[in-house]
Amino acid sequence: MIISIDYQADAYEVDLDGGVRLLVRFMNEEDGQFDAGEESLYLVFLYLTKSYNKNVCPFKQVKQFLSYLHEQENRSTKKVFMKPRAIHEYPHFNTLPMIRRPRATTKRLINAYERKLNAFKTSKSDDDGFHYYEIPFCK
Repeated sequence: MIISIDYQADAYEVDLDGGVRLLVRFMNEEDGQFDAGEESLYLVFLYLTKSYNKNVCPFKQVKQFLSYLHEQENRSTKKVFMKPRAIHEYPHFNTLPMIRRPRATTKRLINAYERKLNAFKTSKSDDDGFHYYEIPFCK
């Protein structure tokens, strides 16, 4: 994904079924660089496509995906984290085939991730001072 002429980001897109998609990448929380050891999985963006089935819970789909990863015998991932932010702050995501959710504010996203995925605020933050949230994965 091209963010600006000077910056682009790579991510894997995972189709979680029912019109739910998740962008992920292996990233070091300390410096934001690629994690070659694949120990830290960064959940970049969770979104719904126009084919979204309203009977499907996106958070349940994420839990199932993480459970699948956790069960893998040769798994290297030890940590899963994210940075809940309102989508309007990142216009490059507008290229995705997503349903627009204007009520998905940063505050509402944080509340949802804390409640549905047991995410908790970490002491780490990005260059802009926004904190990462970790999802219990291997604890």
